[in-house]
Amino acid sequence: MQIIDIEYKHGSIELTNSFFKHNHPSYNFKRFEKNVGIKKRFRFGEKEDSVYLGIETAKILLKRNTHITVDFLIFVTQSPRYHLPTSACIIQNELKLNKNIGAIDVNLGCSGYTYALSLANGLLHSKNIKNCLIISSDGYSKYINDKDLVNNLIFSDASAATLVSSSNFDSKFIFGSDGSGYEHLIVKNGCTFEKEINPQIKFQGQNIYTDNDLFMNGQEIFNFTSEEIPKLIKNTLKINNLKPNDIDYFVLHQANKILLKNIALKAGIDFDKFYLNLDKHGNTVSSTIPIALKDLKDDTKNESTLLLAGFGVGLSMCATIIKF
Repeated sequence: MQIIDIEYKHGSIELTNSFFKHNHPSYNFKRFEKNVGIKKRFRFGEKEDSVYLGIETAKILLKRNTHITVDFLIFVTQSPRYHLPTSACIIQNELKLNKNIGAIDVNLGCSGYTYALSLANGLLHSKNIKNCLIISSDGYSKYINDKDLVNNLIFSDASAATLVSSSNFDSKFIFGSDGSGYEHLIVKNGCTFEKEINPQIKFQGQNIYTDNDLFMNGQEIFNFTSEEIPKLIKNTLKINNLKPNDIDYFVLHQANKILLKNIALKAGIDFDKFYLNLDKHGNTVSSTIPIALKDLKDDTKNESTLLLAGFGVGLSMCATIIKF
């Protein structure tokens, strides 16, 4: 599997920490920037959503890759336009892609991009397709309570589009799922359970939410990733017969800086080899890894051997090795 090209776009509204500081003067934003590492994040504009931004991002990518014919479309999102139909079919039509292609949605967040790469890799190995377009696009801000300071500071709306093709490089993937922790990152109401008209306000530290809103148990997510992701990294290296020194950069889901430092420490890897760019983008959920890949490529220009690891909602995780 080979990544040919990547493009990304943010929501059109940019919010710096200064914007939130005006309404929360007592909050320690210096400590937030030091520990979490986020200085700004983005929001969809009035007429934007995950589908719109995904289409606009893909248009840019496809325009500079006119020689590539898309044989399959994977749309990764947890903020689709409709419950049904699948958003991927809407995108196929808007992009005027061929009608003889597959188009599916993947309902995974922070591990969604690596899962999509694994699906694309399988399709490419089957010889049924030659090229796959992966679009990741999330707008968690649509689920966050306006008074929920922490989640508003962390999450960011953005989209990334990736063209993947077959190659001689064999990508091996490691997966993991622990559904016992599904309630640690959840929007309880809105699908089978209807949204409440007058929902009860709930509190957890700086988090203010209802069951209609996004809830994240940050401590439990931290515990899960701190325990499981170092093992995931080691197993991914082992299955690919590699050592940490064989990897140019470790590109993990850009959750927060202190968590990534902890993962590096437990995995016994120099933190300088972990690529970070969440200060400029925030946590863009399924798009953090492709955005990081695009920024890294723009910074280095050279092909690198990279370990990718996505993890989060579900609870889920997935990692692989690529050259890009």
